[in-house]
Amino acid sequence: MPSPQTNTSRVVPVCGEACEYDDWFQRAHCEERDLDQVPLSLGCESSRILELQVNRIQRIGLQSFSGYRNVKTLDLSRNDISIVAPESFLNVNQLKNIILSQNYLTKIYNGTFAGTEYHLERIYLNNNHITNMSRWAFQGLSTLSLLYLNSDEIRYLPPDVFSEVVSLQYLSLSDNQLTEIAASTFRGLVNLQTVFLDNNALTVLPEGLFADLESLREVDLSHNNLVFVPLQNTGFSPLQVLNLEDNHLKSDVILPYLSISQRLYIGGNPFICDRDFHRIQQWYLYHTEVDSIYYAHRRPPQCVTYDMNNTTSDTVTFLPEDIIPTSDTPSRMAVSNKFVDFSVKTESKIESTTTTAKETEPTLTSSTEHYHESEKYGNEACELHELFIYCVVILSVFFALWVMKSVGRLLFLRQKRTVDNKMNTLII
Repeated sequence: MPSPQTNTSRVVPVCGEACEYDDWFQRAHCEERDLDQVPLSLGCESSRILELQVNRIQRIGLQSFSGYRNVKTLDLSRNDISIVAPESFLNVNQLKNIILSQNYLTKIYNGTFAGTEYHLERIYLNNNHITNMSRWAFQGLSTLSLLYLNSDEIRYLPPDVFSEVVSLQYLSLSDNQLTEIAASTFRGLVNLQTVFLDNNALTVLPEGLFADLESLREVDLSHNNLVFVPLQNTGFSPLQVLNLEDNHLKSDVILPYLSISQRLYIGGNPFICDRDFHRIQQWYLYHTEVDSIYYAHRRPPQCVTYDMNNTTSDTVTFLPEDIIPTSDTPSRMAVSNKFVDFSVKTESKIESTTTTAKETEPTLTSSTEHYHESEKYGNEACELHELFIYCVVILSVFFALWVMKSVGRLLFLRQKRTVDNKMNTLII
């Protein structure tokens, strides 16, 4: 039988010949085969995993996967794909995972994933050149739980674009070019747990963006241009992680976030050494019990003070390093299960004036003394806790020995009574 031909008279590769098929795992290894199109399914009809990564495939069409009806995981990463036609996956309606990372896609069309509505769980579209997507790009994908759209060039998200992805738990939109986002973008995503919006160009978030997301646990909004984040009265339980690093947030807007997150990252924001910044210190140092200090390589928050006696209006002096736990390595304080990336690193752009130093010295000394006092009490509490545990262990051992001795004595007496009864019987 002659080999199948394309419209351009090129020989279409056959999976059984061009690829290595693992019958035990039902896996077709077609990666790095210099393929410029999806091979015919002959010889791989039972495949559950189809690996086509690192080839030269440029387009996915309606008949590309004809015959691969059992495939559950499809890897098309690191090809030259620029177009995925609508309904391209109709013939692989058992798909659970689609990997399209590191290609040249620029748009996601209506009905791109049609036919996969009842099984699809994960889509990887990261590291492409996607600038926009259709309003119905993810229509009907009610089982989708994970969606990677990071490291693309997305400038705009249609309102309600994720409205039908009701099972979505993880959404990454990091490293894009978003400047705004509609209030209805996440509406109805009651299972959403993690949202990454870091490294975009967001300046404002609309009220209600995170409203009624009762499962939300982690939000990353770092490396944007935000001056305010509407997270109050949103209906979700306290977040496990809230990352607000490297934005344009001021001290007076940070305080409300302290009560809604277990881990709060606020480094890289333009805090002024004013009363509001001092209130943040007070909250962590005096209103909660310091349990321990964790160190991590994260950027510490800094506050700046302006020298009003200097003719240069943008002259900045960073606070001395003895205001908070100090180290070039930032510290993360665990405060009643709340973590904060809150050390202040020493870094002076100019020499501060004598007046400024004298004015700030009493406050800094007081803060340092209170911190070391809290640290001393924390260490004493830890020692008492260890001593208590040691005593409990010793008492438990003695109690166990007493129980064993008592049980042994009871068994001995019982055995002795039995022997005596037998002897009495023999005598009679």
